[in-house]
Formats: sequence, C-alpha cells, structure tokens
Amino acid sequence: MGSGDGFLHAINADGSLRWKVSAGAAVNSAPVLTNPRVIVSTDSGDLVSITAAGKLEWRFHAGAPMLQCSPAAARAMVYVGDNEGWLHAVRAASGKSVWTVKLGPGIFSSPVVDTAGTVYVNSADGHVHAVSAAGAILWSRDASVAPESTLVIARDGLIYARTIDGGATAIGQPRVQSAAECVAAGAPACACQCEPCFGMTSSCLDDPGCRLILECAKRTSCRGSDCLTACQAAVRQAGGAHSVSVRSAQETGACLARRCHACGGGEP
Repeated sequence: MGSGDGFLHAINADGSLRWKVSAGAAVNSAPVLTNPRVIVSTDSGDLVSITAAGKLEWRFHAGAPMLQCSPAAARAMVYVGDNEGWLHAVRAASGKSVWTVKLGPGIFSSPVVDTAGTVYVNSADGHVHAVSAAGAILWSRDASVAPESTLVIARDGLIYARTIDGGATAIGQPRVQSAAECVAAGAPACACQCEPCFGMTSSCLDDPGCRLILECAKRTSCRGSDCLTACQAAVRQAGGAHSVSVRSAQETGACLARRCHACGGGEP
C-alpha cells in the first residue's frame, strides 16, 4: 500500500513489514499487481514499478499529476490517467510508452479494461470514454459521472458508475445496427455497410493528424503500411509512425476498407 510520505509498503500475511520502498512522491492511489511486479502512481505524475523483492524496476513520467489515478493492468499493459485528462498506455515489463490520448479536462479515477482489451475511463467533465487497445477513441458519452467514480463493467456489458449528484447510473454500450436492419429502415446499402465505422471515423476526423492521413490515403490510394511512405509528410505532422493519430487512421482505414469497399473506402 502507498502513503502520503511517498513510500510503498509490502505487508506479510502476519502483519509484519516485508519491505518499504520510496516511490518518490506521495501515493494517494491504489497499487495494481501484475506478476512479478506491483505498479503504483504518484501525485507528482510518475508510474513506478517495484519488483516482488522490493526493488525499483522502472519509472514512467506522465508529465502531469496523478492524484487519485490508480493504474489498471491487462494483457501485459498498464493504463493510467492523469489530472490533465490524458490516458497513458505503457508496457508492464519495461514502462515504455505505447500511446497517449487526450480524453477530457482531467482524470481522477482508475481505468477498467474489458475482455476484448477496450479501456474505459471517466473524465472530470462527467463523460465516459471507450478507447481501443491501440489507443483509438471508440466513443465518448456525457453521463454526468462523478470525477472520482471508478467504472464497473457488468457481465451484461453495462457500465455502472456513481453520478455527480450522488446517485448511480448504468451506461449501455452503443449498439451497432446490422446492415440488414439498416437497409430495412430505408437507408442506402452502401451507408449501411459503413455504419459500424461511423463512430471511429468521426473521432478520426476530429483529430487533425488522423484527418490528414485519411485525406492523403484517399488522394494517393495507398493501403496499410504503404501509407507510411506515400503520406510521409502527413505522418510527420501527425506525430510520427507510432503516434495515436496514425494508429487511429490505420484502424479507421481498415474498418472502412473491410466494410465500405462498395463505397470506395480506402485503408491508410
């Protein structure tokens, strides 16, 4: 467990102290166990990994405070928010950053991860966000969730949280209408095929870097990794080949190519 004096304590089953390690700053969040290490966030914005033997393994600096931001671990990754609204994904074994995405004015809770690897977290403006394992924003919804309320995912897929007024809310996952239902409702078949990509495409178009890459892919007719060469200038402007904008463009393009081929969808 952590403490305000900046130390992380490991306690034996009989209550005796096993080890005590300095995290470098006050710890006001819960640690997460991911064998063979324990990872904790600090108020100063560090994510710190300690081995089972009590040795400092690695330190990741987020660049913003992490007050009340407990990390979550899944699939060899660690996810943590910071008080400026960024969600970070780092490798559990090394602390190396994989992606960072801006979600809102601040995060003061712990992310949760479902069995598909989707990460959910709420921000200080009451919104709930779903982010793919690759760092693409899948959807965001204003649910008036209390900033410090950690989400709970039930077996039926509903997301439960405490609201700003002290009540509780259940948030359903956005339902994707099938192409058959869409056509039956009178929409063009082409638009119906593409509907599952609408949310992802909308998020991409809101990201200037992602938009640049999609526009370049359409202009050059490049596909997949070929776009990294064909759209070098756009990739650089978007932050480089490993940036969130580029990954979002790749995921969006793949969805468009897979589902919207009849509409001329391209894959960056």
